[in-house]
Amino acid sequence: MRIDVLVEDAILAALSRHPVNVLTEETGWVDNGSALTLVMDPVDGSANAAAGSRCPRSPPPWPRTASSPRH
Repeated sequence: MRIDVLVEDAILAALSRHPVNVLTEETGWVDNGSALTLVMDPVDGSANAAAGSRCPRSPPPWPRTASSPRH
Protein backbone atom coordinates (compact mmCIF):
# COMPACT_ATOMS: atom_id res chain seq x y z
CA MET A 1 0.00 0.00 0.00
CA ARG A 2 1.12 3.52 -0.68
CA ILE A 3 1.08 4.56 3.00
CA ASP A 4 3.42 1.66 3.82
CA VAL A 5 5.89 2.84 1.18
CA LEU A 6 5.71 6.49 2.29
CA VAL A 7 6.32 5.67 5.95
CA GLU A 8 9.01 3.14 5.15
CA ASP A 9 10.83 5.62 2.89
CA ALA A 10 10.78 8.23 5.66
CA ILE A 11 12.21 5.75 8.17
CA LEU A 12 14.90 4.59 5.74
CA ALA A 13 15.85 8.23 5.06
CA ALA A 14 16.17 8.86 8.81
CA LEU A 15 18.31 5.73 9.16
CA SER A 16 20.65 6.75 6.34
CA ARG A 17 22.94 8.39 8.92
CA HIS A 18 23.19 5.12 10.86
CA PRO A 19 24.92 2.09 9.33
CA VAL A 20 22.45 -0.63 10.34
CA ASN A 21 21.04 -3.36 8.13
CA VAL A 22 17.31 -3.14 7.53
CA LEU A 23 14.71 -5.77 6.66
CA THR A 24 11.40 -4.26 5.62
CA GLU A 25 8.09 -5.48 4.27
CA GLU A 26 8.15 -3.24 1.18
CA THR A 27 11.86 -2.83 0.35
CA GLY A 28 13.21 -6.13 1.60
CA TRP A 29 16.81 -6.59 2.76
CA VAL A 30 19.13 -3.56 2.89
CA ASP A 31 22.67 -4.71 3.73
CA ASN A 32 24.80 -1.91 5.17
CA GLY A 33 27.46 -4.30 6.48
CA SER A 34 26.39 -3.88 10.09
CA ALA A 35 26.24 -6.39 12.92
CA LEU A 36 22.83 -4.87 13.78
CA THR A 37 19.62 -5.38 11.81
CA LEU A 38 16.39 -3.44 12.21
CA VAL A 39 13.27 -5.35 11.14
CA MET A 40 10.28 -3.12 10.49
CA ASP A 41 6.69 -3.14 9.31
CA PRO A 42 5.92 0.57 9.71
CA VAL A 43 2.14 0.49 9.33
CA ASP A 44 0.99 -2.89 10.58
CA GLY A 45 -2.56 -3.67 9.50
CA SER A 46 -2.84 -1.02 6.78
CA ALA A 47 -4.62 -3.39 4.36
CA ASN A 48 -7.19 -4.25 7.04
CA ALA A 49 -7.66 -0.57 7.88
CA ALA A 50 -8.13 0.33 4.22
CA ALA A 51 -10.75 -2.43 3.94
CA GLY A 52 -12.59 -1.03 6.96
CA SER A 53 -11.92 -4.07 9.14
CA ARG A 54 -12.04 -3.52 12.86
CA CYS A 55 -9.80 -5.58 15.09
CA PRO A 56 -10.38 -6.06 18.79
CA ARG A 57 -7.72 -4.36 20.84
CA SER A 58 -4.89 -6.77 21.56
CA PRO A 59 -3.20 -6.88 24.93
CA PRO A 60 0.39 -5.61 24.97
CA PRO A 61 3.09 -8.25 24.44
CA TRP A 62 4.66 -7.53 27.84
CA PRO A 63 3.32 -8.51 31.27
CA ARG A 64 1.17 -5.92 33.03
CA THR A 65 2.09 -4.77 36.50
CA ALA A 66 0.20 -2.62 38.97
CA SER A 67 2.08 0.42 37.65
CA SER A 68 1.54 -0.38 33.95
CA PRO A 69 -0.34 2.37 32.12
CA ARG A 70 -3.83 1.47 30.90
CA HIS A 71 -4.58 2.37 27.28
